[in-house]
Amino acid sequence: MSLAAHSPDEIRTSMRNFLSILLGSLLLFGVSGCGGGETEPTENGKSSSSADIEAQVEELISETEALAEEAKKAEAEKYKATDFTSAKKVLAKAKDYMADGEAKKARSQIRSAKRKFESILEDVSKIASQMKEIEADLKKYEEKMAAAKAADIETLAKTEYEGALRSFSKAEKYIADGKSSSAKKYLRYAIGDLDMAMKEIAKKSDEKNNAD
Repeated sequence: MSLAAHSPDEIRTSMRNFLSILLGSLLLFGVSGCGGGETEPTENGKSSSSADIEAQVEELISETEALAEEAKKAEAEKYKATDFTSAKKVLAKAKDYMADGEAKKARSQIRSAKRKFESILEDVSKIASQMKEIEADLKKYEEKMAAAKAADIETLAKTEYEGALRSFSKAEKYIADGKSSSAKKYLRYAIGDLDMAMKEIAKKSDEKNNAD
């Protein structure tokens, strides 16, 4: 039967029924489609999203361990000891989180550790030449300290001896922090104290010989 055979009211009722069915169908399809973002469980019961994060963290751990080894070969333990120790702790923390199944926390930690080791490597390469100069001063200090101890510095020039120890202790800290200029300065202070101590020892030795 054609539309012309129906009254206007019948036509409006038919249109409302059609639109209701159409709207219901659209809503039904929309709801069923919302589930598409959910991750499917893998064979071990974890979601694919979790598995992806774990794989990413494992790769980052491998890369970071390689950086740590490279930093160690560059003598970061000696020239950037403080930062190197800190980075190793963050790396260990990331591994602990992974062992506990906390992949997201592990990812945050391992990213931080990787950045730390990259920064250490960059810094070590910059200060390598400066630290070579410090190596020469360290050798000089050790030789002078050995000679001073043989001359009984601890008894005959105690003040200078203690001053040398204090300056050397500061130099060691600056070396560990990668601060070459400050390390060099305090090494020179320590060497200067030892030179003064040897002069004091020689003076006391002459006084003793003259008295005899």
